[in-house]
Amino acid sequence: MNKTLLLYFWLMLAGMVSTVRGESITLEQAYDRAMETDQSVAIAYTEAAKARLESALALTRMTPRLNSGINTKQNGDLNQRTAADGSSNDAVARTAGLTLSQPILDFTVRPAYEAGKISARASMIDYQGKLRDTLLAVATAYFDVLTQQKLVAIYRESLRLAKEQEALATARKRVGEVLQTDVLKSNVAVQRAQRTTVEAENTLKLRRSILANILNLGIEAEISVVEPVAFPFIDETLTSTVQRAQRQREDLQSATLNIDKKVAAHQETKAQYYPLLSADAGVSRDYADSHSRETNQSNWRFGFSLSIPWFSGGERDVKLQRAALDITQAKLDQEKVSKAVAENVEEAWLQVRTLQQNLVGLKVEVASAEENYRLLQQQYNAGEVKNLDVIQALNDLNTSRTDLAVQSYQYELGLRDLARRTANFEDERVQQALQRRFQKTSKQ
Repeated sequence: MNKTLLLYFWLMLAGMVSTVRGESITLEQAYDRAMETDQSVAIAYTEAAKARLESALALTRMTPRLNSGINTKQNGDLNQRTAADGSSNDAVARTAGLTLSQPILDFTVRPAYEAGKISARASMIDYQGKLRDTLLAVATAYFDVLTQQKLVAIYRESLRLAKEQEALATARKRVGEVLQTDVLKSNVAVQRAQRTTVEAENTLKLRRSILANILNLGIEAEISVVEPVAFPFIDETLTSTVQRAQRQREDLQSATLNIDKKVAAHQETKAQYYPLLSADAGVSRDYADSHSRETNQSNWRFGFSLSIPWFSGGERDVKLQRAALDITQAKLDQEKVSKAVAENVEEAWLQVRTLQQNLVGLKVEVASAEENYRLLQQQYNAGEVKNLDVIQALNDLNTSRTDLAVQSYQYELGLRDLARRTANFEDERVQQALQRRFQKTSKQ
């Protein structure tokens, strides 16, 4: 019975600890949750849905219009006097009717429809880009937590080694082999390591909260992250990388489509001054009432209406000039984006190569620092070196381990950043998200 109760309370305690610490989350799980819950992604999709309505709105220009109208008016003679019985010659007329109008020829419909289709394509490209940006933001926050977790582990190990050296200095002081200054210097190193560890632990809490907030888990959620699979390195020249980015980048595609949209807008502006042809049909009922008689009459009408603008006071020329300038500006914007893409990709490409080379040297540096610290600690124990040499070796070891950890994760994030800048980042996941959205929209 006692063993059963102990087991029961142990399980409860384990559950409480698990709840407090939170569960680990993989990078893939973070990606999936962000795409489902991120507000920026939802806003981008809403904008894409709104853009898809523009072509449908253009087609409504050719749909029939049915209107009803009721009006009343009263006529009278101001110079006419009222009769002895109080009546007058005022007349009241009322009309009620329905009017059906059907556009037959409107040259603005086609360019407006084309502009709407272009807007829909551009908005879906922007939505795809927003998905990649969101995934990269998640990866950045994820690697921030991962880096800080590693730094906390390094600082805790450094604190352990500092306490170990302090204990060694204290033991040698007791037997008179070293002075009290060795103990004091070791104690200073312990206090510094303790302070660094506490600061790193608090920074880790903050970065976990930032990641949890990005994933809409709430800043109170305590989550931990695990090592993701290494991102593949694509060894290609800078020129081919830039060319691939200029073919695939969403912002450059959107800028190119913006030129087509401005051309369609220019065509629509021209079409606004072409003839308009429509058919009109209507029925009405007139009610007339005067002091002498009351008449009712039903009417119908049918006809065609042709409108030809001949002179607009210069408005047409001004609008066309402005539309032409919009096309010129869109082309300049596209060239500007293309140049920015090249610079953007080159920066990431060089950063990846730099980190790649740095990691080779840092791994050798860490191995040398570990061996140097081990040897100096042995020599100090044998009385061959000073305590200050061991503390300096410990600082060097801590620095080299920290640099290796930071740049290792920067390299992994840099590979993902380069993939984002070439529009290849998580391509399969992005395409699946687009398909799910499309299927959901079709069902609705």
